[in-house]
Amino acid sequence: MSALIIFDEQGRILEKIKEHNKIAEKLKSIGIRFEKWQTEKELPWSADQNEVIQTYKNDIDRINSEFGFKSIDVVSLTPDNPKKVELRNMFLSEHIHTDFEVRFFVDGSGTFYLHPDDKVYVVLCEKGDFISVPANTKHWFDMGNEPFFKAIRFFSTPDGWVANFTGSDISQKIPSHDEIVKMTKEDTTEIKEHTKKTKINKAKSVKKSETKKAKSAKKSIKNRKMKNSLKQEKTKRKIQIKQKTKIKKSKKKK
Repeated sequence: MSALIIFDEQGRILEKIKEHNKIAEKLKSIGIRFEKWQTEKELPWSADQNEVIQTYKNDIDRINSEFGFKSIDVVSLTPDNPKKVELRNMFLSEHIHTDFEVRFFVDGSGTFYLHPDDKVYVVLCEKGDFISVPANTKHWFDMGNEPFFKAIRFFSTPDGWVANFTGSDISQKIPSHDEIVKMTKEDTTEIKEHTKKTKINKAKSVKKSETKKAKSAKKSIKNRKMKNSLKQEKTKRKIQIKQKTKIKKSKKKK
C-alpha cells in the first residue's frame, strides 16, 4: 500500500496519509506530481525493457509530450544483486538534481524522501505509482536492505542521473525504507483490528438489542396473558354472583 508520512526535521511524525488521491493532493501542494497508472496487462518480473515500455506506452507518450524527456530506461534490482549495498548507499544522502527525477514503479517498492521546507515528506511508492520530483528539490531515496523493484526512469538531459549532495545528515534522523514499510503494515493491521472489533461490537450490540426486544416481547405476552386471566376470573366471579343472586330470589319466592 502506498503511503505518505510527514516528519519534522527531528524525525517526529506530523501526519500520515494512505488514500492515494489524498497523497497526490498533499504532494501537489509542494510541487510533486504523484499518479497511479493502470494497465490491463499483468507483467511478469521477467518482462524486458521493450515489453515494459510497450505496456505503458500511452502514459509514457503522455508524459514525454508534456515534459519533453530525451530518453527513458527500465532499471531493476533484486535482493540477490551482489552490489545491492553499494547501489543503495548511492542514494541514501540528501541531494539535488538539475534535472527532474521521474520514476514509475512497474513492480516492487521504494521510498522517496522529499525535503522542500522544514518538513520531510516520505513517500512509500509501490507498483503502479508514478512520481515526479522537480529539479533542485532536496531529497534522497531508499530501497531497503533487500531491494526489490523495477522502475521506468525518465531523463531530460543526456547526462542522465547526476546528484549534487547537500552535505546534510538529515537522512539519518528519518526512518529507513524498511522501517517505513513496517510502520505502514502495523497501521494497516491496526485498522483491520479496529474494523474487526467494530464489527464484533456491532454484532454484540445487535444481538443485545434483539435479546432485549425478545425479552420485552415475552414480558408483554406474559402481561397480556395475566390480564386476560384476571379478566376471565373477574367475569367468572360476576357470573357466579349473578347465579347466587338468582338462587336467593328464587328461594324467597317459594
